[in-house]
Amino acid sequence: MSLPTAAAETALGRYPDGNPNTRLRPLVAPTPGAENAPEAIPDVVINEIFFHAPMTQAGAGDWIELHNRSGGSVSLAGWSFTDGIDFTFGPATTIPAGGYLVVAEDRVELLTNHPSLPGTLVEGEFSGALANGGDRITLSRPDPAAGGNLIEVDTLDYRDQTAYSTLADGRGSSLERRDPGAPSHHESNWADSDESRKAEWTTVEVTGTLAHGNTTAEANPPADVQFFLLGEGEVLVDAVEVIPDGGSNLVTNGGFESGTSGWDFDGSHRDSRVEPGDAFADSNALRLVANRRGDPLANRVRAKLAANIPTGTVATLRARVRWLKGHPEFDLRLKGGWLEGAQTLMVPTDIGTPGASNSRAEASVPPDLSGVVHRPVLPIANLPVRVFAAVADPDGIAGVTLNYRVDPATSFTSVPMHDDGLGGDQLAGDGVFTGRLPAQGESVLVGFYVEAEDGNGAISTFPPDAAANGSECLVRFGEPPQPGPFGTYRFWISEATLADWIATPFLANDPFPATLIYGDQRVLYDGGAYYAGARDFNDSPLGKLTGYDLIMPPGKKVLGTDKLTIDLPSAMSPTSASS
Repeated sequence: MSLPTAAAETALGRYPDGNPNTRLRPLVAPTPGAENAPEAIPDVVINEIFFHAPMTQAGAGDWIELHNRSGGSVSLAGWSFTDGIDFTFGPATTIPAGGYLVVAEDRVELLTNHPSLPGTLVEGEFSGALANGGDRITLSRPDPAAGGNLIEVDTLDYRDQTAYSTLADGRGSSLERRDPGAPSHHESNWADSDESRKAEWTTVEVTGTLAHGNTTAEANPPADVQFFLLGEGEVLVDAVEVIPDGGSNLVTNGGFESGTSGWDFDGSHRDSRVEPGDAFADSNALRLVANRRGDPLANRVRAKLAANIPTGTVATLRARVRWLKGHPEFDLRLKGGWLEGAQTLMVPTDIGTPGASNSRAEASVPPDLSGVVHRPVLPIANLPVRVFAAVADPDGIAGVTLNYRVDPATSFTSVPMHDDGLGGDQLAGDGVFTGRLPAQGESVLVGFYVEAEDGNGAISTFPPDAAANGSECLVRFGEPPQPGPFGTYRFWISEATLADWIATPFLANDPFPATLIYGDQRVLYDGGAYYAGARDFNDSPLGKLTGYDLIMPPGKKVLGTDKLTIDLPSAMSPTSASS
């Protein structure tokens, strides 16, 4: 067992009491022979980190922001980072009450990228670097009562992606603490910084002769304009134009003032929508949402032109595009590749909020929900299933609820979850709540999500935002383990998802919501699945033999990867998806 270094007379313990999944951490008071006191939150906390620069700023230096949440000034003399980076503060370094201090890998670059950041708030430069794939950062201070030995103040174990953060991993955001008064180790207390108001409009434009395109009848002459992002992200698009030499714009609704009229949204771009109030011109703009990479075949936005353009004509393609988050590479083209212009959009250099209040800051965050799992993973028909969830909040827990439905029904039944050591709960007061799904017959699929409320009435769910976006965990009764030496990979989808999948073109890359099961012991909720490869012949995941791409939930991996492709040789029996 490894113990954190702590100040003299400071008790270390688990909170909630007895929880085996938490480290021993400093408590607000010793409680020998009694229930543990709550976890102590330090006055100075790690508040924001920038650990993975986007492709538009390759090589940009990392930085760490500290925040003094107390009502008094704190001297940082002799304080240092003992994990993640190497840096020791000078004897005159202080951080005022409610103030901020930034430690930079490259001080000059940070101040250049953030011209409004006062130089007095920036320390540096540190040695080492924050790992793009995740790391541990520990801030320590000397303790006079312990002979000047360093003791831990705050520790952050960050990952490249989690259920609450994906954009800080090289996609144009920093990683921000939501509530300084909530623990650093609560994964839900960290979120991507909001950069959506910072970027300027980029003009994507190309002029050229329509030549060397696809000469098949479908694409000749070119009659469609298409655009897409080359990776997961969101941008605003407005004022789309296709103008043949000497002619006028052939895009009928290029400013989206008539909503989505004339436009189709396909595959990974199908969640795109028209929004008012933030346009390049007039009133509306398209919010282009790419859930995965786009392509010219089935993952794009497209519109018919008012007239075909004869090949050999000189034409101009133009659109105004503003980056919001995620991948910045945008492709504007005519169907068939007759004319195409790809461009990397302008991403702001002043990413994050160093030296200031975080963009995602909240006075109090909802409960942290983690470790949600049902047991057994492959339940026997006609027996109940237990659902476990670890729940923690500095403001206390008012209640935890298990909401479930029996597919294909859409209405949920709610039952309370308990942490009292009774009714299948393993240990009273350990912060792990237990609920029961009632027994179901063979092949019955049940969807569920967990909801927790704290003492202030704030509510969180797992999967995150389940009530708003329809995310759920799935469990199928009576599905037996597969014998033999080979690995077993399953995915469960609902009847509604199956219908959506059947209605979607084969080459679409937008993952359908699925629960993924590896063997008979590991379950991954809120993952995704779609057809693998480019064989455009299958009209249902329950049809002919085909392959599947399985997408792990953010921050989760199987066999060291976040995407698995499963396929079978054609001589074997057809695959099937459980629905």
